[in-house]
Amino acid sequence: MSPLEGLLSHVRSNSTGEFIAAGDGLEVHLYLQAGRIAWGTTSAERLVFQRYLTERFGVPKETLSATVAEGAKTGRPLGETLIGEGRLSLTQVREALWAQVSATLSSVAHAPEARWLFLPRGEKFLSYDARLTFTLEEMMAALRSESRTC
Repeated sequence: MSPLEGLLSHVRSNSTGEFIAAGDGLEVHLYLQAGRIAWGTTSAERLVFQRYLTERFGVPKETLSATVAEGAKTGRPLGETLIGEGRLSLTQVREALWAQVSATLSSVAHAPEARWLFLPRGEKFLSYDARLTFTLEEMMAALRSESRTC
């Protein structure tokens, strides 16, 4: 089963946890909350979220660092902290998250031979604001659309 098929099976079963795929110099982590994608990272394209916030929305790196530190103290995710402090709107945070998750899913889609595993997680993973999550279907439709226009 390819990583994308494995991810789809966990999405369909409304899983909550961490999906990891690795192979040929690539490592991907996708975090699911009740079958929705909440966050992702890929070694193929690092710091997409941070770059998006600084370049697209002009968030100074120092402000971002301070917000990360504040979120670490409170246990609140970065996106929720940015919204809670009034630094960015929900729409802006979703846009930056979309960029991050798109890059991660693209890595998964282009690594059919990678090995993968899923680590179920508990209640902590269910506390993330669901408005900051995406369905795999909407993400994959956007990736297909982007690949047709390139």
